[in-house]
Amino acid sequence: MLSGDFVHFRANFEARRAPSFNFNQEQSLQSIDKVAALLKAERGQLWINHDSAQSATIPHAPQYVQ
Repeated sequence: MLSGDFVHFRANFEARRAPSFNFNQEQSLQSIDKVAALLKAERGQLWINHDSAQSATIPHAPQYVQ
């Protein structure tokens, strides 16, 4: 499990977009690429709590994930 706050919406992750107000946009884009590579290598999933459409599809307490 990874925890962080590097993208707020799935569309931004998929389109490799970083907000213009980020301190270093190039580093932000590099982080997205690194996480994408990790997810692919480990067959992981990216859950973005800020993305309400995606969050609605993820189990919340008292449900759990197996």
